[in-house]
Amino acid sequence: MKRNNLKFNFLSLTTGVALLILVAITNQLTKNQYFTQEIYPKIYHKIHSNYSGFFDFLSFSLGDVLYLFLIVFLIYKISKGLKEIIQKEFLKALKIFSQILFFLMSFWVIFHWVWGFNYYKKPIIRSVRTEIPLDDLKSMALQHFERAKRYSEQNLEFMPDSSVKVSLFSPLMRYFGVTGYFNPFSGEAQRVGKIPLLQIPFTNAHELAHQKGWAREYEANYIGYTNASKGDIPSRYSAEYAAMNYILREIYAEDSIFVRNIINEFPPKMQVDRAERIRFHEKYKGIADEVFTELNHYFLKSNNQTEGIKSYSRFVELLHQDYLKSKDLAH
Repeated sequence: MKRNNLKFNFLSLTTGVALLILVAITNQLTKNQYFTQEIYPKIYHKIHSNYSGFFDFLSFSLGDVLYLFLIVFLIYKISKGLKEIIQKEFLKALKIFSQILFFLMSFWVIFHWVWGFNYYKKPIIRSVRTEIPLDDLKSMALQHFERAKRYSEQNLEFMPDSSVKVSLFSPLMRYFGVTGYFNPFSGEAQRVGKIPLLQIPFTNAHELAHQKGWAREYEANYIGYTNASKGDIPSRYSAEYAAMNYILREIYAEDSIFVRNIINEFPPKMQVDRAERIRFHEKYKGIADEVFTELNHYFLKSNNQTEGIKSYSRFVELLHQDYLKSKDLAH
């Protein structure tokens, strides 16, 4: 019995040391530009080409089931550890919390190798924000408004995208202010059910951009917009409306009257869709939304997005680059 215990303890110690080495190596690699710019993109390309869509045959999200299992496992382990503390079984409690720490470190390492290193790729825009002239923002807003307006007057029959699954956590996620997410462990792009129809195509395109390795939120917004704006009419409408919305937010602090004037010019379909978005937001906003927004802010900051949730709006900078290119071509 003692010999078996010694073997188990030796194996546990060896595994723990190996994991600590893996954590240290993974952490160092996040700072190694050659690895993140040259080597990992090739690794992820292999993962994406061989693994993406592997679970498409399932009608439900396997990633959600995995997360549910992990949540139950953690709750069980934490409650068991606390019980041991109450009973003053401190060595047993230490063993349980060591197992939890081991599990979380393993989770962190796997996350980085299957997708997380994408956060450390070279950004497609400069790290320092570029100030966009207000006149340019207004001109961009009008361009996207005119496109959205044109598409809104056409046949808008929204077709479901089979490559994006509806999350099993949808009822909860609506209260978190989330419209979609990408599960790096199962490789599944997912959206929340029962969100306004207008948001579905752009949300799908955003999550599929994450699936292709665009980790930063503003990059996923831009790649999602680029792809959706070349899709069917509902996708184009959704993409142009989203782009217009982001730009109008940037303008509002400087010229709220301009923004109100644009909104007043919305045709009936756009007015209906705007009202639906407002109703949806009002119905589900609350403390859960605020807490999750704060958690998401720190999650993004911890994954090389120093501006946190504010990084979403850098999408406008990329749109501005396109605007300047099209302006140059016109001259």
